Amino acid sequence: LVFIDSNQMSNQADSVTVDFNYAVQQVMAEAEKYETIGFLGGKETTQDQKQVLDDPRELLFQAALMQSGKYNEAAFYTGSFSTASGQALMNQAISEHGKNLPTFFFCANDAIAIGAMRSLQDANIQVPERVSLIGFNDSNVARYVYPALSTIQVDTEALGSIGLNLLVERMDGNVGITQNISIATRLIKRESTKK
Repeated sequence: LVFIDSNQMSNQADSVTVDFNYAVQQVMAEAEKYETIGFLGGKETTQDQKQVLDDPRELLFQAALMQSGKYNEAAFYTGSFSTASGQALMNQAISEHGKNLPTFFFCANDAIAIGAMRSLQDANIQVPERVSLIGFNDSNVARYVYPALSTIQVDTEALGSIGLNLLVERMDGNVGITQNISIATRLIKRESTKK
C-alpha cells in the first residue's frame, strides 16, 4: 500500500507527499515584498467527520510570518476549500479591514483564490495594484481567470508516477524500510501578483 499526498510513515506505510515547507518558502519570498499579509484557507475532516485535519500550508505560513514579524491573526480566515468560501472570506476581510485590507493574500487553493478575486472585483478593489493573490495547485482555470492567477504548482503526475514506482518496488521486494518521498513545488507567477 502506498499513500499519495498523505504521510503515513507513523503507520509503517509508504507515501509520496508534497513538500509544503518548500512551497511556503516560495510564497514567503513573494509575500515579504508586501506590507500587510493575509491568508484564506479551508478546513477538511476525516471521512467519518470526527476529526478536523490541520492544513500544513496554514500552519507553516503562520509560523513563517511570526518569524518575519508580519503575522496578523486578524488577517487569517478559514472556511472551506471552495470558490464560494473564498468569495465569502474575502467579503468578510473587506468588511472587517476596510482601507486597511492586507495588500497580499496567500490562498490555500486556487478555488479559494478565484472566489476571493471575484469578491475584490465586485468591491472595485484592483488586483494586483491594490491586493495581490497567490493560489495553490495550479488548477486548469488558474491561467484563464482575469487577471491570471499566480499559484504554487504541484506536479500531480509526478506524485502518481513516483507512488506507482514505489509500489512496484515494494511488490518486487526491493524496498526494505518504510519511505516517504517528498516532491518540490514551483511558483508560477502570473498577473495576480505585482511584478
